[in-house]
Amino acid sequence: MRGSARYLFELSLEHSDFPYNELAAVSERLGDKCTRTSKRICIVESPRTGVEMKAYGETLAFCLRISSLHGEYSDWEDLKRGVEDVASAARGSTACVRVASGDEEIRRKKPELERELGGLVSRYCTIRLDKPETEVRIVAEAGVFFLATKIMDVDRRAIDSRHVKHRAFFSPVSLSPRYARGLLNLCGVARGKRVLDPFCGTGGIVIEAVLLGADTAGSDIDPLMVEGTMKNLEQLGLASGCELRCMDVGRIGEFGTFDAVVTDPPYGRSSFYNREDIGKLYMRYLNAAERCLREGGTIGIVVPDIKLLPEIEGLEMRVHIAQRVHKSLVRNYVVLGRKARRA
Repeated sequence: MRGSARYLFELSLEHSDFPYNELAAVSERLGDKCTRTSKRICIVESPRTGVEMKAYGETLAFCLRISSLHGEYSDWEDLKRGVEDVASAARGSTACVRVASGDEEIRRKKPELERELGGLVSRYCTIRLDKPETEVRIVAEAGVFFLATKIMDVDRRAIDSRHVKHRAFFSPVSLSPRYARGLLNLCGVARGKRVLDPFCGTGGIVIEAVLLGADTAGSDIDPLMVEGTMKNLEQLGLASGCELRCMDVGRIGEFGTFDAVVTDPPYGRSSFYNREDIGKLYMRYLNAAERCLREGGTIGIVVPDIKLLPEIEGLEMRVHIAQRVHKSLVRNYVVLGRKARRA
């Protein structure tokens, strides 16, 4: 990528595949190139400045930290020279050195490694461990030392503050805000996009869609769920950002067209409100969603068993990620799009 810089993304390890797939989807939407180095490390090539890369941190659900990447080293002495170069460029600032790794031996040696590298940095910068102007990060993975300077720590407390247990109206089986946000990112939802959740439940997906800046709508056949979703939106000061209606999924075309239709419908049982067979409900959802989908749009759905998802002519699976919640519950996150037309 011409004129691009490289950025180091440290990802959460709470799921083996979701963090990378979410980042890859967002970087693709933004026109950047994402390369997976390990479960916890990805490199993004982008023409954006470090300040502009903070938009990633405000969007992603499974990212821990974003840094400017300066080099990759297999030799410790080469790394030390790289650290000196970085420190020299930051001359006069306050700085510290942090070493991170999944390797047990490196974690054990972390204090002495940080002291050694900190000694090099102190030749050019004033060492400050609390809120330094420059944080030099060495992330060791599979025998490679990634040398970077931190841009930002992602504020994970913000998304955790929206956990279902903190809502005015909640259900214990509601999708967590982290996975709701992740699914929306997989579906390409962003500011200016139009998105619908036709089984809004307690509002987890529409809340995250509004916060992403999307033009958001939600519906549910159960009036109590629509009322509960509005309470939760009001609690967060987001009520004006979402249009809500009480309606059956077969009528969602009345809303108009959407860039994404994303939902976590009732599953593992018949639909609670009207006792409809769950397979038939999924079929009606996919058909209705496909009809109101704009060109290039996506459909997102969470199902307990991928085999329950019917095939719809004209739609193809783009992403499938399984999450084992506990012994009796698996959530399958599926993203569908229209099949490419043959020339």
